[in-house]
Amino acid sequence: MSVASVNPDIMIDLRSDASFSQDEEFRKSYVAACRATHRGEPVPEGLLPQTFFAWRGPHDDSKPLTKKLPHLTLSDFWFVSSEAADVLRKFDLGGCKLHPVDVLMADRKTPLPGSYFVLDFDSWKDVFLPDQSPEVAMMTGSTKRRMPYFSTADDAAALSPEALRGADIWWNPLVLGAFFLSDRLVQALRAAGVDKPFSLRRCRIV
Repeated sequence: MSVASVNPDIMIDLRSDASFSQDEEFRKSYVAACRATHRGEPVPEGLLPQTFFAWRGPHDDSKPLTKKLPHLTLSDFWFVSSEAADVLRKFDLGGCKLHPVDVLMADRKTPLPGSYFVLDFDSWKDVFLPDQSPEVAMMTGSTKRRMPYFSTADDAAALSPEALRGADIWWNPLVLGAFFLSDRLVQALRAAGVDKPFSLRRCRIV
């Protein structure tokens, strides 16, 4: 299970021209698409920009971003490095897609080192067992839906044997803010040295 969505080390502010569109309806649709992709939903057609840039606000005195992004980055969308993409595409991604994109420095001209893809999720399995996962935090107001913390321990989440079948990467409708990967995919990510930003937590099959 990846709890990367609560890992501050991979959260980098990347924007696109769509972020500043003067078309209010388009901008609202774009923002909604960004929020949806954080929940594992696919990006609607026509709402994925080709070019992104590192954003620095007018009063931002932090050091400009000039180095490569992590192998997994969370911003408006999920981004993966070409090295991570090379591993992912060898596996069953279900309905997920990898879209090549350009990522620029804050000057909106200079390419950031490396090559990147948006990981467009669209893969689901209903295999999480909430009654056997008491250590995975419950969402407020729900007895079934869970939202793992970054501190969630290995083996806290229990999955049914169906998790071993089908796609190697997926979201679960009962779990918000975390996605799941097969052991074979995890081992390949580790072998390639690109696993750290995925913030992986081992799950139990029961």
